[in-house]
Amino acid sequence: MARYVYADAYFLINLLMNYVLLSASARLTGLSAAPRRLLLGALLGAIYSLGFLTKGPAWLYSPVAKVAVSVIMVGAVHWPVSFRTLLRQTAYLFALSFLAAGTMMAVSFLPVAAGGLEPHSVLSSWGVLVAVFVVAIMVRAGLCYLRQRTSDEQSSYDVDVCMGDRVAALRLLLDTGNRVYDPVSGKPVIVVETRYLHRLLPTLAVPPGQKWDIWTRLGSVEGLRLLAVPFTSLGNRCGVMPAFFADRITVKKGGESRVFFDLPVALAPDRVCPDGTYHGLLHPDLLSGEVRQGG
Repeated sequence: MARYVYADAYFLINLLMNYVLLSASARLTGLSAAPRRLLLGALLGAIYSLGFLTKGPAWLYSPVAKVAVSVIMVGAVHWPVSFRTLLRQTAYLFALSFLAAGTMMAVSFLPVAAGGLEPHSVLSSWGVLVAVFVVAIMVRAGLCYLRQRTSDEQSSYDVDVCMGDRVAALRLLLDTGNRVYDPVSGKPVIVVETRYLHRLLPTLAVPPGQKWDIWTRLGSVEGLRLLAVPFTSLGNRCGVMPAFFADRITVKKGGESRVFFDLPVALAPDRVCPDGTYHGLLHPDLLSGEVRQGG
């Protein structure tokens, strides 16, 4: 059975998808894009796509030409921008294009009639709608992830924990809900994952799979002042964390630094951040001025 491709429908579908993809790539990278500029970029891509319906020169539709046209589309939306930003936006555009194309390809092979498959009819209708829906979901998920990462980066601090001539360079997240204090001295406690303190306290470096007792390990360090810090987690889990007094703690952010001496550092019973973005939790009192620097 003969199949026909209607140039007007083909043009409008490409115009719609180009607009959606250009808008999505701009949102993912936080760049502003006026609707008329988005429409211009989408229009350029749609006009170029019409060439696939004709017998034009082969070089005009080579991979290099397609990349060049994509860069021109992005430039039409965001110009003037740096060359690096132009390439980054083009990369996002291609990634989202692959996602949309894969979605339409998957939908096109769904059984839509008892007589078999009708990939072309699905591709031109439901496939486009599903692709737009999937791209919207992925962009939303990507934006949520980026906002969370940005929030963590803005709330994280570089912290050096020193014991004698040993230093552990850490990245700690400011935990405004941290209310962990040394029950004896009343000093605020910072919480760090044990695996990031091996350089500071080599005795904590234990081969995987080997059984060990953290209190025994810490107790073997000569001159180390230990304490037990009670804690309560959000899940109402209560327990005691082993901790020690650090000789010096330096909190750094944006060229400024605060130095504290003789503050307790607790070893977290569980992983604080599974992906290693930060290594522990910083007590808010160290930034509020409630703890005197140098003491």
